[in-house]
This record gives sequence, C-alpha cells and structure tokens, in this order.
Amino acid sequence: MRRPSALDISWVLVSFLFISVSNLFDWDFFLATMEIDLRGWFERGGPPHWSYQFCAGSPRAADPQSFGHSPLFLLAAVFGVFWGARLIWLLGLIAATLGWDRLLQIFYPQLSE
Repeated sequence: MRRPSALDISWVLVSFLFISVSNLFDWDFFLATMEIDLRGWFERGGPPHWSYQFCAGSPRAADPQSFGHSPLFLLAAVFGVFWGARLIWLLGLIAATLGWDRLLQIFYPQLSE
C-alpha cells in the first residue's frame, strides 16, 4: 500500500476546513439530534431509546440517522456535539479517501507505480 500523497492529504484538509466553518448540509438537524442523544446518555445514564424533545417524540433507537447507539458517538461525547459531528464526518472522509485509493490500486495498478 502506498503512502498518502500530498494531493490526498490536501484534499482531506481542505474538505475538513470547509466543513468546519460552514453551516450548510443540514448541520442543524444533526446537531440537534446528537444533542438529544448526548443528553439521553448523560441525564438518564443509558442509550436514548425515545426522545420527547424532538418532533413531539421520536424513537431514537429505531432512527437510522441516530448516532446515540453508535461507537462513533464517543467523539461527540468527548469533544462536544459541534466538533464531534465534524470529526465523525472527517473519519468518514478519510475512510472514503483510503477506500477510493485502494480501489484505484486494485483496478488500475499502473497508476500507483
């Protein structure tokens, strides 16, 4: 496996800088739901199963967009909801970049020479 190039690193850094200062892409929704999940963990001491604060009550355990039951939610618990959500996004971006690089190596080995 090759080392990440300067282009790979700059792509990740520029994307993270853009996303960390923007309020686009429905961040308000994700920040609200992560805050509800975080309060569920810290106020009730367990994973949030139901939220009465959001949309007059919604099932958090059955919501596919809920991070309250995910190991990635530890980032939001440690760094706060604002930076935790962006770090979750950054981990996804790094995983996608490495996966794309690996696919290029498999299907186009002449590019990695």
